[in-house]
Amino acid sequence: MAGALPHVVHVISSVDPRAGGTTTQLVSLVKAQVELGMTVSVISTYANDFDPSAAEIMQAGGAYLELVGPCTAVMAWHPKISRVLRDVVANSNLLHIHGLWEEIQHRAAVIARESNIPYLFSLHGTLEPWSMQQSRLKKQIYMAVRMKKNLAEASALHYSDSLEQELTRDWRLSTPAIIQGYAVDLSPFERMPSQGMFRRAFPAVGDTPYALFLGRLHPRKGLDILMQAFAAGALQNTMLVIAGPTGQDGYLEELKRIAEEFKITDRVIFTGMVEGNIRSAAFADATVSVMPSHSDNFGTAAIESLACGTPVIISDHVAMSRQIALNSVGEVVAVALSPISDAINKWMSDPAKSAQTGALGRDWAFRNFDSKASALAWAQHYDDILTGQIGLRGGRAMTA
Repeated sequence: MAGALPHVVHVISSVDPRAGGTTTQLVSLVKAQVELGMTVSVISTYANDFDPSAAEIMQAGGAYLELVGPCTAVMAWHPKISRVLRDVVANSNLLHIHGLWEEIQHRAAVIARESNIPYLFSLHGTLEPWSMQQSRLKKQIYMAVRMKKNLAEASALHYSDSLEQELTRDWRLSTPAIIQGYAVDLSPFERMPSQGMFRRAFPAVGDTPYALFLGRLHPRKGLDILMQAFAAGALQNTMLVIAGPTGQDGYLEELKRIAEEFKITDRVIFTGMVEGNIRSAAFADATVSVMPSHSDNFGTAAIESLACGTPVIISDHVAMSRQIALNSVGEVVAVALSPISDAINKWMSDPAKSAQTGALGRDWAFRNFDSKASALAWAQHYDDILTGQIGLRGGRAMTA
């Protein structure tokens, strides 16, 4: 790196942990960047029912935090967004904007250009086909009116994997690309909880082997197909644990109706959001974890599962899937009933293979997803942008 570490401002529409992987990834990155010696600010909007725990972690770790809200449900708008952005941006070197579709990302890009400060976008899967099909017309209009210019004039666009970049090729974006895996803080998984901790916390599981989905409950995650695939499986003495907060109104009730329809209510447990040691224990006590997403730009939960020694069944629409297949730490499947059902049957019926693969996966996760290494990589990416090298050197691909 040519110069001193910059003052970077992360801009995001929510740091509520219930928002899922995007918040988790940012918290890990901010923590590692501060520990590296970087000056880090975070500007985020928030809703009425905001959970401040992630914000408090970043603030306690040494990041400067500005929260703007409560915001409107549509576009997370608030009249103070521009003023707060201008105040913080004035003393910064670079803006790192996360996501696309809310007011704060657009305002950040505009203010950065007005202030002659470089900015980049981490896309977080927002331009992938499945995501673009949701509220398609609104997003197409928003892209034409606002976001196309913002993306074109950014210093770089960040993709978590080459697969995510390929999935956005129809947009024909000429902005320089950075291909870099997200930071994952694996320190909570260095010392594993005692065996059976999750089962003790949720006695209904008992001693029954279970497959685990851990993440936000949202149609994007493919949970309807997962439940049908589980119901179609030949193994009756198994359970499916679905752990995570509801990401869309009414979706939990829809999943419960599916359980009733396929007569698996006694074999499916919804735990709600799990945190801390119980989160680690959920992975550790599982035979296999399943991530059947229609679209997912990284797969933080897959890395956490492997760090706990539990292999993963992951869809081929998750950016991380290529790395999972290449390193033989799980199985990649299509988002369809038969492939997912067959994979669950295979892994649940062979706990010895699961344990062996999980041990390999734990070693691989800790070797390749160190948040300190991610912070160093980002320091270089920022330096490339600030010194005008980004178009020449390009992004560095995640290694495994």
